[in-house]
Amino acid sequence: MHKFTIQPLLNHRKFIEEILQKELSLFKRLLADEKKKLKDYEKARNRFMVELRQKQRESITVSENLLYFNFLVRQASDLDNQRDIVLDVEKKFDQKRDDLIEAMKNRKMLEKLKEKHLKAYNHKLMKNEQDFLNEVAINMFNLRCRQEV
Repeated sequence: MHKFTIQPLLNHRKFIEEILQKELSLFKRLLADEKKKLKDYEKARNRFMVELRQKQRESITVSENLLYFNFLVRQASDLDNQRDIVLDVEKKFDQKRDDLIEAMKNRKMLEKLKEKHLKAYNHKLMKNEQDFLNEVAINMFNLRCRQEV
């Protein structure tokens, strides 16, 4: 029976690949969540800007205007922070994807090596079987020749 001597390494690489796939899935979900938060912040800011313009047309006091301005500054800061978070998660997602691609290459390399070893083993078995059959045929031929003489 054929035994692939580095099967434990192949199993380990498959395990690592599965872990990386799960981590990539988590980062994908996290990235989607963070992008949604960013869009929500942008929508809230746009609604607030529309509201502010409408109030300015109706004439607002300086103190109200100052409150709106301070709120806009805070929203701009929140938007910038969220953009930074999205960029950071995108970088981590890209790194995980690259790690997964590398893990897949490593696993496939070992699987090809395993296939090559199995093919060589099967070839050797077939050669041994053919040699055995040839030997049997030669012995049968020799036996017949002796019986005829």
